[in-house]
Parts: sequence; C-alpha cells; structure tokens
Amino acid sequence: MTDLFYPDYIQHQNLVKEHEDLGKIYAQPMAIWLGRDRYHKLKRVPSRIQRLLKRAKNKTVVFVIYSIPNRDISGRHSMGGEEDEESYLKFINEVIEGIGNHSPIIIYEPDALCDGVKLTKKKSHQRIKLMQTSLKLLTKTNAKIYIDSGHPNWLKVSEVCSLLKRFKKIPYEGFILNCCNFVDTDSCVEYGTEISKYIGKNFVIDTSRNGLGYTGNIYNPTNIAIGEYPTLDTKIKNCDGFLWMKPLGESDGKVNGTPKAGRFSLKYALKIIENSKKINVFK
Repeated sequence: MTDLFYPDYIQHQNLVKEHEDLGKIYAQPMAIWLGRDRYHKLKRVPSRIQRLLKRAKNKTVVFVIYSIPNRDISGRHSMGGEEDEESYLKFINEVIEGIGNHSPIIIYEPDALCDGVKLTKKKSHQRIKLMQTSLKLLTKTNAKIYIDSGHPNWLKVSEVCSLLKRFKKIPYEGFILNCCNFVDTDSCVEYGTEISKYIGKNFVIDTSRNGLGYTGNIYNPTNIAIGEYPTLDTKIKNCDGFLWMKPLGESDGKVNGTPKAGRFSLKYALKIIENSKKINVFK
C-alpha cells in the first residue's frame, strides 16, 4: 500500500460517477500543482497548502512548484509564471508558510533547468541564481525537494550533471525525471542511475503516462498509456519513487483536438485508459 496522498480532484466528481474506469484512475495519488498565473490562479497559497496537508494526515503530499518567470520557453503551451524575481520569491515564501512543519515532497519547477540552456547567457545565469535563492529558502523546511532534470531524450547525462552541480551546496533531496513526459521507465532508470553516480543524489520518475514509452510526439499523443502505479517503494537502487505528476486527461496544449494546457479532456482520458487496458497495466 502506498503512503502517498490522493488529492480528490473535486472538479471531476460527476465524471467519475459516470465513468467507473476514470474513478479508478482518480483514486490514485497524484501531484498537486502550485502556481499563480493564468493556468493556476491561486490567491491564497498558504491556506490551500495547509488544507491539503491537514486532509492528508499521515500520508505524503506531492506538490509541484511551477511558477518561475518566463516559464515553458520551449513548448510555449504553458507560458506564464510570476512577472519578476521579486514576485516569484514572494510566492516561494507563501509556499514555505503553507508547509510549516510538514514534510511533503516538492517537485521543483518542471522544465526550468533544462529550458534554461535556450536562454541568453545572462538570462540563464539569472535563472540559475533565482533557483538557487529559492531552493535555499525551501530547503530550510522539512520538505523533500526534487529538482526537475528533464528526461533521457532531452539533454546528455554530462549536461544535466553540469547543471545540477550548480546546486551542490544546497541540501535538496534529489531530482525528478520524465515530468509530464512519456519516456519508458527502464530508460529513465538507466539515465537517472548515471546522473546519480556523478552527483550523489537519488531520483524519482513520473510514470503517469509512460506505459508505451516515447512515441515521437510530446503534446497530447494518443498512443500512450499509464505506467507504473505511484509508490515510494520501487525496489530500485537510487530510485526513491514512481509518481503521477500529470492528472490523466489534462492537456499538454491545444494540439490534436484537445483544449489549452492544463484543461481536462474526457475523450483524451478515456483513450489513455483504453490503451492501458490493451497492455494490461490498468488495475
């Protein structure tokens, strides 16, 4: 039995009643995304975090911090984030206030580190410095923090290690691979193990949609399936957990007939469930 928290996505309750299989998926632990912009309009960040942590009791909550300025410069479907560094650090401090003495898992800024290589040298340096400052603040809490580090099809192991070494003086827990992506678990484990050898940190993997592996499209591909179910006991050396970062059916962007990024598509969710049944991974 997993000790991860099931967030109870209230907005899907009516659909869950109508579609039993969807209910089985949404009964699984999933990450809760935190950001303050056009996609995740959180006006009272601390109180929301506190409510969720209270509901979770002794289970581990997984939060995703996703609000860095100039977010998603590669994909551009989830662009947004805070307006500037000052507002971002204010947001980080609100997250810290919400966490209090609790010990959640925090997935830190999907894409921000690897995306930074596309920025100008000056802006890349500014982003790293902002990430360092915010991580120093976050690591003063009891949260276990995993920095997003892309996936095997993005940067070379040496490139990722070079980026992560910029945080070597910060006591973060480890790194996450494959966040909201589709690379198969075995490839992620191999990739993560190599990175772990060099930086001395463990990793977690997003397995929410990688059951069929990468198929050539990263925006709402239809030939995907769920992967390993969420757990903090993978039995794999250096791999701390399999997590579901992407709520099933949420769009990657307005592609292939789906809505804007972050919006739910019932048709897409049911297609992924259908594919998952075909390869016998659906429980």
